[in-house]
This record gives sequence, C-alpha cells and structure tokens, in this order.
Amino acid sequence: MDDNSELAENQWIYIGGKWYFAKAGGYIAENEWISYKEKWYYAVSGGAIAQSAWENIGGKFYHFGTDGDLSVNTSVDGYQVDANGVRN
Repeated sequence: MDDNSELAENQWIYIGGKWYFAKAGGYIAENEWISYKEKWYYAVSGGAIAQSAWENIGGKFYHFGTDGDLSVNTSVDGYQVDANGVRN
C-alpha cells in the first residue's frame, strides 16, 4: 500500500533501507530485470534492488551503481563493462 492506502503498482517502494519495485497487481519483482525510464535494474532474491554491487546473473557479472541502475560502457573496480552491462 502507498501512503494513500492504495495498492502500489508499477512504482518504487522504499522499505527498511532498501528499494523494491511493485509490478502490476502489487507484486514485488524478484529475481528479474526491470526496465524503468530507459535504465535497467535487477531485483535480487527477496525483491530488493541490487545497489553498489556486482551480481552474477545467468553466469555473467553485472555491476549496479548506488542508485541501482546497471553500469554500462564504463570501468568499475578495474573491470570493463560493455554496452549490455556485462563485465569483460
């Protein structure tokens, strides 16, 4: 529920210091990619958005910044990440 006691859908929710994404029907995204405003995010097991971390997804490593968006075409911790966010 949001502050107006309505079901939260297709929006970010901040709970206990972590961000979550409520999908249609109010279901929390979990173990899946989220495309939002031309950026990519990933909801890990439990539903929290990956932030400031490397995640192994499908055998490939991806980095997510402090706001949770996928790092692309850059260098992070000495590793290059490509246009798809995959660590080389």
